[in-house]
Amino acid sequence: MLRQKAVDYFSGKEGTRLNCAQSIVAADPKNSFLTDSFVKYGGGRAPEGWCGPAYVALRFLEKRELIETEFTERAGSVKCGEIRKNGRLSCVDCVELGAELIEKNRKSK
Repeated sequence: MLRQKAVDYFSGKEGTRLNCAQSIVAADPKNSFLTDSFVKYGGGRAPEGWCGPAYVALRFLEKRELIETEFTERAGSVKCGEIRKNGRLSCVDCVELGAELIEKNRKSK
């Protein structure tokens, strides 16, 4: 559910098109009120050059090792520029991955 809604926000199907980081935040009922505060974290502008969706997952789950491992295995890195360069995942795929990690790891708590 979170994954599809995040993709819909990213593609503009929910109205205004949001950046990769905002899309996950807006789709999350627990945190949607924070959407505007994540505008600066899309497009490789998250701290340390992190991918926006990876950064959102890190902030919401506070499990750095898990996020780094999952993103590195599937996307090749947690850094936006490196992910784009290696082409393993698209931005929309990263939105899905970030949302998936949040969904999966919240259920296991």
